[in-house]
Amino acid sequence: MAKKKRRIKIDPKMRKVYVASIVFLAVIYLFYGYFKGRSNLQFSADVSAIINESAKTWTASTFVKSDGTIDLGKDLNFYRKMKDISSNSKEKARKLRPTVGGIYLKQKTIDYYRISEKISTNSITISEYALKIDKVKKDLESQEIQAADPLGDFAKWREMMAKDISDLEKTKPMPSFREFHESLIDKLKGLSSIIENLTKAVEAKDTAKIEAEKKKLADFKIESPTVLSEDILNDIVSEQELERLVSLEKDIKKMTEDLKHRKVEWL
Repeated sequence: MAKKKRRIKIDPKMRKVYVASIVFLAVIYLFYGYFKGRSNLQFSADVSAIINESAKTWTASTFVKSDGTIDLGKDLNFYRKMKDISSNSKEKARKLRPTVGGIYLKQKTIDYYRISEKISTNSITISEYALKIDKVKKDLESQEIQAADPLGDFAKWREMMAKDISDLEKTKPMPSFREFHESLIDKLKGLSSIIENLTKAVEAKDTAKIEAEKKKLADFKIESPTVLSEDILNDIVSEQELERLVSLEKDIKKMTEDLKHRKVEWL
């Protein structure tokens, strides 16, 4: 004979409590989901604001040419501005507090500005070095020896050369410029030696020595650095990181759009 199933009697008051609890939990769950969804919208808006602000000055898609190389035609002021924007944007991205759905987007945004900061920093180093070379050339071109006071002119020239040499010796150029850099310093020291010998010859009124040193001075030349653009690009950023920069820009745009549509987030 089959046993009868025992039926548990629930007090009507307790039933109401159970139902009310379930409804309350359901409401909390829904509220939590929509709250997280709102957080997604806010986070995607914050990331978009950072990206849109930097886009007023540069974007990966416009900065990187179709052949996958950097546009080297930018000036020093551009790179300085790019560096400031990259540094500030990276810090802003680090301070963002995303939901679980936005964590990966946050990391991509930080990485995007890390690479752009590296590009601008290295570009500044190269641009500032080019300006130093240009200054040395202008210093040489501006020097004239006057018959009225040749010794005074020699003294000024030697002092100017000493400053240029000292400045260059304190400079650490990028790898592609190191060979030229060392050669340039040697040449300037050689020029300083010629001027010193010429000074002594004038003081001694040694005509033959004066003519010999003047010939060395006339033959003295400083060539422009013959550095391949490919080597300069490698000094600025690796090919892999440059490709990643472009890829990150696309990913960030797509992920911010996707996040906007996640109006409910359960995680």
